Amino acid sequence: MATFSEDYFEAKIVDNFYVRPMIRRSWAAQIEVLEEIDKVCKRHNIKYFAEWGTLLGAVRHQGFVPWDDDLDIGMLRDDYVRFLHYAKEEFPENLSIINVYNYGGFTELLTRVVNSWSVNITPEFMEKYHGCPYAIGVDIFISDYIPRDKDDEMVQSQLLIATDGLAKNWVEEKYTDEEKQETLNALLEVTGFTLKPDMPIPQQLYQWADEISGMYGADESDEITILALMATQPWYRLPKSCYESFIEMPFENITIPVPVGYEQILKLRYGENYMTPIKRWDTHKYPYFTEQEDLLKSLFEEQGLEVPAIYDMMYKEPMERYMGLQYHGNLDNQNVNSLGFEKMELRMEDLAAYQESGATWTPEGIVIKAQMLLDVGVLQVCNVAKALHARYIVIDTREFLDAEALDEALTAEIEYFRWAEISVYLENGYVTTYDGEIIRSPYSDPTWLYETVEAYNMLCGRLCFGICFNVGHANVLNVNLRSFVEGIMSRLRLVHMNDNDGIHDDHQMPYTFTVGRGTLATDIYRVIGALIRADYQGGIVFDVNGLWEKAPVNMQKSLLELLKSLGPEWEYYFGLKERLGQRDKKIMLFGTGAMAYNYMCNWAEEYPPYCMIDNNKDNWGKEFFGVPILSPDSILEIPEEERNVFICNMYYAQIATQLKGMGVAYEYYNDNYFM
Repeated sequence: MATFSEDYFEAKIVDNFYVRPMIRRSWAAQIEVLEEIDKVCKRHNIKYFAEWGTLLGAVRHQGFVPWDDDLDIGMLRDDYVRFLHYAKEEFPENLSIINVYNYGGFTELLTRVVNSWSVNITPEFMEKYHGCPYAIGVDIFISDYIPRDKDDEMVQSQLLIATDGLAKNWVEEKYTDEEKQETLNALLEVTGFTLKPDMPIPQQLYQWADEISGMYGADESDEITILALMATQPWYRLPKSCYESFIEMPFENITIPVPVGYEQILKLRYGENYMTPIKRWDTHKYPYFTEQEDLLKSLFEEQGLEVPAIYDMMYKEPMERYMGLQYHGNLDNQNVNSLGFEKMELRMEDLAAYQESGATWTPEGIVIKAQMLLDVGVLQVCNVAKALHARYIVIDTREFLDAEALDEALTAEIEYFRWAEISVYLENGYVTTYDGEIIRSPYSDPTWLYETVEAYNMLCGRLCFGICFNVGHANVLNVNLRSFVEGIMSRLRLVHMNDNDGIHDDHQMPYTFTVGRGTLATDIYRVIGALIRADYQGGIVFDVNGLWEKAPVNMQKSLLELLKSLGPEWEYYFGLKERLGQRDKKIMLFGTGAMAYNYMCNWAEEYPPYCMIDNNKDNWGKEFFGVPILSPDSILEIPEEERNVFICNMYYAQIATQLKGMGVAYEYYNDNYFM
């Protein structure tokens, strides 16, 4: 059993990244698994070496990359085959070997050695794995030889891509049954493989892909690669000489072998500046045991117990989609309460009015201007939010330029945010010149916003910081709203929805302003469309304080009802993917015009239509982008439970009446969201 000093498991900040204690315990647990792998390899003279982030960590950090949470090693094909042969006989009972040969649900061309199949809090397990209760493992990647003969290389590559691609699409059902069988028959004919009747076909395909990867040996090759990358990274190939020998490098409290050509390997993978830390979590959810944390928590909750401090639980922000309203001091709380908005938001300048009004709702979040936050103090504002039971704080950056001061104030309280049950959202802003022109600030740039909150999250060690996208603030700067949303989507936590004329920051109700012949001044449709595509989970809060500053009190209830009505409209389209994705139903699009074309461009690949429906009999029997055009009566030939009819035409009302007369249920597709 590996030994670690007591302070090894303490939280540390490395390269401006907070490494929490449980991450360090999971590192130690993975080293325990590696030690068992090492025993088998040494016993049988099998070579292995650090791979991927583990290789980078060994060279750059003499241990794990601070923001990496898994351990990867590699083996050349011959060593890999021998390792599997001996490991299954010699591993201790608690270690399991997972690959495409022994686990039907596994879809990766590698082997994973795991210490458990689930959370384990028995004393024996906790002692052996240094207080880490989670199932952890070590991934073993296979390095294979690229044939020297270019024709052989092309054949191997095409076979591998076809086999691996068919396996993936078999599971995802992207091929028709006929296409699957046709491709499978071609592979059987070319390779000579035979089907096993008692094994799922996708599992056999992955096994074939593994066999194809190992077709060639060292004497037939000058280069090495990880053939699982062939389809997406054909450029990834290295001279055999990189793996001719291995050297030991320090890694945490052990040493680990690295290929003699590690410099060339790292430059190919991570670029010439691989020694410069770049913090990213691109390959999987960080930390890897996030989902297991929920299981661990439930185990204790079932016993009516709190999770002990050793498990190092961090607050996770609950993510759900909802429609909310930002409170204004002029609003009558009786009107607000009667309409029952899901969530309410409170501006700090309205705090006194809120407290005096006797409101019965609890703020979901508070909004504070950046300069006020600095004047009052970050912790003091957090304490106000906590007293109000608010879940988040939005920093309004309008008319604010001192990014350095705000950065210092937030960074100084990072330790608080690591554990506090509150999140902080930076809102996009602007500044106004002396002559009244609205211009951009650093907080107007989606890339800058993204990188800023990402830096805070890295320092915090969890996703505590996010972005609040204010539609109106971006619109007065004449930016592409959809592109802005897409650029920040992975860190977007809240949307402040309001409208303006593109010149003044009016904070009015959505769909208020138009230009020209009814064109919306604010491209709200495409904003919602971008959120729909990304399956956005977060709040959409109506920030329409310009409306409440001008509207008579006796109109408030009607205006609130109008705002409330937007929720069901947008939520209907958030459910579009779910309605289209009913695999037991046939998508039938009523229409063959511009709206149908829009559907084909945006959704046909993922949700291919069964047929098009058209009232123009001259089109019956023709095709629309390869899809047959049928008469309306053809709908009735499909059993009712198999129909998924979408009106895809600007003459919605007329077609809806027609379908109702036929007794046909239908949905509606609006291309405005997906232009």
